[in-house]
Amino acid sequence: MLHAVKFVGGVPYYCCRYTKTNRYKHEASAGRSLFPNPLGDSHGVPGIARITLFAMRVALGIVDATGGIGTANAGLVFHNGTLLAMSEDDMPYAVRICESGDLETVGRFGFDGENQLNSPMTAHPKLDPRTGELLCYSYSVATKPYLKYFKVSARGVKSKDVPIPLSEPVMMHDFVATENFVVFPETQIVFRFQDLFLKRTSAVVCDENKVPRFGVLPRNAEDVSGLKWFDVPGFTSLHFVTGWEEDGGEKIVLIAAKTWPLRNMFDDPASVHNTVCEVHLDMKTSLATVTRVTAAVLEIGQVDHRMITRKTRYAYYSIYGPWPKFSGVAKLDLNAPRCSNVTTISEEALEYDPAVVAWRKFGTGRFGSEPFFVPRNDDAEEDDGFLLCYVHDEITGVSELLIMDASSPKLDTVASIELPSRVPYGFHGLFVNKEKLAQQKPV
Repeated sequence: MLHAVKFVGGVPYYCCRYTKTNRYKHEASAGRSLFPNPLGDSHGVPGIARITLFAMRVALGIVDATGGIGTANAGLVFHNGTLLAMSEDDMPYAVRICESGDLETVGRFGFDGENQLNSPMTAHPKLDPRTGELLCYSYSVATKPYLKYFKVSARGVKSKDVPIPLSEPVMMHDFVATENFVVFPETQIVFRFQDLFLKRTSAVVCDENKVPRFGVLPRNAEDVSGLKWFDVPGFTSLHFVTGWEEDGGEKIVLIAAKTWPLRNMFDDPASVHNTVCEVHLDMKTSLATVTRVTAAVLEIGQVDHRMITRKTRYAYYSIYGPWPKFSGVAKLDLNAPRCSNVTTISEEALEYDPAVVAWRKFGTGRFGSEPFFVPRNDDAEEDDGFLLCYVHDEITGVSELLIMDASSPKLDTVASIELPSRVPYGFHGLFVNKEKLAQQKPV
């Protein structure tokens, strides 16, 4: 389901609509769940039973899996006049924003050109604000090549896939794009379906003995001849807020939230924490170094999208609540001194950490989603704008769209819009201005 608030002449109009994926259509017609959850249903004997039952439904023609099995509910991007709703287990779905503010599903989307997309795509593509290119990848949990990189031109034409060799399929939820490179994380979260059927354990494993690494590939690569790998022991991250190049492209800087202890991710997610780190990749020496940016417990975040691929100063993060709840928002100054003398990661770090230059809590029983930065206008300086965030009050049952002043010391409220229905705790959002809406392609 997508939740949207459209502003017309200063008046907000709220809408929520299910994205009518292939999965949704089958399950809505049947009135029950038919498709397995790749992560939640891949454990032990019950997981084997669910997957086997789904395979039988496909074989008997009860469901048509060729139309996709995804939920299109993880990420959003507006590219070449089209709003795309995405989840990494399927191709994106095109959704139209109507004049009234309503949302209409157009259908599964594969881009233009002779190399049309026919496999799942990341929910975190990177839109270069200068070139208009959409940088993407696809990964498979079952068949080689496990990872493929591609890009889409500003006019919507997809390039050929560049297969990237991996020894086994890994969970790769996000990546980084700079002016000249794309960076892929080979994480410690791996898919081993043989363990599910042979050992009756989970098909999704946190392998702490594996050395995670980053693969750096030129953005315009047509093959992997220029691919370079960097080992980063013990560093697994699911979300990267930004990245850029320094020293004429000889160094790449990544800003990411490190996840730990990784072993608890599936069994005890409330005990897992994330702390924002800075990773330096030296293209000359092939060495990687990791520095902690803050001692605060933060995760999913955003930067000014006009700065994607370039060095940015500010990042806006969610404060852990614990997972999957977020209790507030914090603004980081990436130019601030590092909190190197602090050994304890805690919420109290918000008070004294030099990198945390503004923060606010939503209040008792109130939790939110990822903040999204909107510049005051196209020419505004970085940080001159607003943070938008959906917040739900578990005591009153009210959900709202909270609009904050991004440049204020306490992220002061500019407006609060009470919504007529619940907005569940979610991940990622998007703001589309009226100029882009005017470019929306007809159905």
